[in-house]
Amino acid sequence: MAQYLVAMRLQQLVGKDLAVSGYHMPEWRLVAPVRDSQDQELPKLTGHLFDLRQVSGLMKTGKLEQVNLTGYGFRLEHFPSNQESRELFISSGPAQAVLGDDELLINIRAEDIMNRGIHPDYGLLPVVFYRSVVQRTGLKPVFQGQLESGPYMDGLLKALPNARLIPSQGAVADFQIIRQAKNIVLSLSSFTWLAAWLSEACQIHVPVYGFLNPKQRPDIDLLPSDDARYQFYTFPLRRWNGSLLQQEDLLQEQILFRDMPLAEVRRVRRRAAWSTIGRRFFKKASLAWACTRPEVQQ
Repeated sequence: MAQYLVAMRLQQLVGKDLAVSGYHMPEWRLVAPVRDSQDQELPKLTGHLFDLRQVSGLMKTGKLEQVNLTGYGFRLEHFPSNQESRELFISSGPAQAVLGDDELLINIRAEDIMNRGIHPDYGLLPVVFYRSVVQRTGLKPVFQGQLESGPYMDGLLKALPNARLIPSQGAVADFQIIRQAKNIVLSLSSFTWLAAWLSEACQIHVPVYGFLNPKQRPDIDLLPSDDARYQFYTFPLRRWNGSLLQQEDLLQEQILFRDMPLAEVRRVRRRAAWSTIGRRFFKKASLAWACTRPEVQQ
């Protein structure tokens, strides 16, 4: 879905003559087979730091006919507006579990984090953070997603014993539940981030932590500081390794976090952008060089 948004943003820059192919998302009625020409060795857009304006300029001047998007491009500048993006992924109907306006959706991705491999930029959020957001908003907590029994889930339920539970109903159903909620707390998950961004929620609470922290991942920029729906909380830098000590820390009170004012969010984003200038230049130079190859110009 994120790659499709990037492709649609590139199409906006180049024009409707740009054909997009090679995607398969029948859940959203979006299917286009790979074109035969895509078997060729094409210049690739990898990672997150490619420059779509450079790509569109090369295409408009005829120096680049095709490009292969292999990266995810998790940067706000690479996506159409959230309203335009909503229209690309049309809902197939109401969510299977509907939340009230007085409820706060807390998406939990515990199984992915605990059982499906460790990634240093992901991980779980401390119980005290969720309790703090619930107390601050006065909303009724609803845990949704991967709610398997274990010390972490037990700790959440001990801290918020009146929470409603909505177990996972599958990826698409879970995505729709998040997307149709009015009040959302993000987990450290691109799945949850995208569902919330495509939503029409009134409040979206963002832990600036892990891959969502530009200090930790300056190549990623998913903090919509100009969107009034978003409220940000800053955490210390942490590399998740899934150790017993880190899992125990999730249940403790001493993990520090605080409100993150918009001025600070914008400052952190700017500094992260400056820190990636070298990598951006290398990617732009590599693409420009690739466009000088005869097979690319044909």
